[in-house]
Amino acid sequence: MPIDPFAVLNALLRAEAARSAEHGTEAPAPTPAAPPAAPDDLITEPRPHRDGHDRS
Repeated sequence: MPIDPFAVLNALLRAEAARSAEHGTEAPAPTPAAPPAAPDDLITEPRPHRDGHDRS
């Protein structure tokens, strides 16, 4: 009978959650993503290429 990798992963995650709950070492909540940049914050002027020439 083949081993179901999802069953193994689920068992490992449950064991880790139980261990964390026992020791109070729960992972911190993920930080929210930064809001998208406003159009004024975007760079619109051409930048020089690595060799010093404009890309335009």
